[in-house]
Amino acid sequence: RAFVADVTGQPVGEGGVVDELLDRLVAWGALVEVTDAPPVAPPLRAPGRPRVLLALSGAVQSCAAPSMVQALQARGLEVRVAATRAALRFVAVQALEAITHAPVVRSMWSRDPEHPVPHLELASWADVVLVYPASASTLSRIARGDFSDVVAAAALATRAPVILAPSMNEAMASPRLSSNSIT
Repeated sequence: RAFVADVTGQPVGEGGVVDELLDRLVAWGALVEVTDAPPVAPPLRAPGRPRVLLALSGAVQSCAAPSMVQALQARGLEVRVAATRAALRFVAVQALEAITHAPVVRSMWSRDPEHPVPHLELASWADVVLVYPASASTLSRIARGDFSDVVAAAALATRAPVILAPSMNEAMASPRLSSNSIT
């Protein structure tokens, strides 16, 4: 709560959306207390396991997406990926599809008549949306309510919690997001 309050400049009271998100992440085993012992991944869950939409935007950290997918899967989460064209300059679609066993959604529209609006399907499918990495452009789109790319559209259309993980050169970050102000 303190971190969110520092970043947003707004007080974060107990019992709000932040506590709800933290409770879900703890329940899913995605957030654990750090100990000296090496972490033990929980066993994979049944088909009804929590679903995470990993939404990649055009930042160099997209190259770490396969590792992120594997880490989430090791925690028992089902993962699907949506990616902007810019994100796919840093990571191969084939790698992501091989790990997730599902197509990477790259466009707002599909040629498949059974799945005509993939960003809306993903938005309703997800239990949580993780925008990682969240480039300055994507953060701007989400903040303005701009549905012009698949990642922003899925993040804006979902009713699930949305986690934004900013990734940009420090010179591009707002003063609120600079490393000097985040503790």
